[in-house]
Amino acid sequence: MIIELDIVPPRRTHQSSLMIMKNKVTGKPFIGKTSKDPLREWGEEFIRAITPHRPVQPLQQALSVSYKLIYPYRKGEKKKDTRRGDLIWKHTRPDGDNSIKYMTDILTKQRFWEDDSLITDLRVRKYWGPIPGMIIEWHALSRIVAPF
Repeated sequence: MIIELDIVPPRRTHQSSLMIMKNKVTGKPFIGKTSKDPLREWGEEFIRAITPHRPVQPLQQALSVSYKLIYPYRKGEKKKDTRRGDLIWKHTRPDGDNSIKYMTDILTKQRFWEDDSLITDLRVRKYWGPIPGMIIEWHALSRIVAPF
C-alpha cells in the first residue's frame, strides 16, 4: 500500500522534544514533555491524514516499509535547482531513523500493523523539494528470504 500525504515531515523528533522538568510538589527532576509540544501537534495532524487509509485488519506478517520525506527548500538553495523543481538530498537534522520512529509508533497505535517489530526491511529517504510531503509505502513479505 502507498500513502501520499501533503504535510511537511516532522522537523523535530521524539528525542529532541524531551526536556528535564521538576515535579511541582517534590521538586524532584524528571524527563518529560510540555503540553504545548510542537511534535504532539504534528502527530495529531499526521493521525488525521492517515486515518482514511487505515486497513480493516492490522497486518500480522513481516513487512517492508519505505518512507520518503520531502522538506520545503531552504531559503539559501541555489535558484537553478529550485526553478527546475529538483529533489536535493537532505543530509541535515533530524536524523532519518529518529524522524520515522514517531511516525512508525503512530502507525502501530492506529493499527496499520500489529507491532512495529514486524518491520524487517526499512528504508528512509530525505529530500529538499518544491512540494513538501511524505510518501509511506509498505507491503507484506514472504516467509522465505533468497540468499545474498
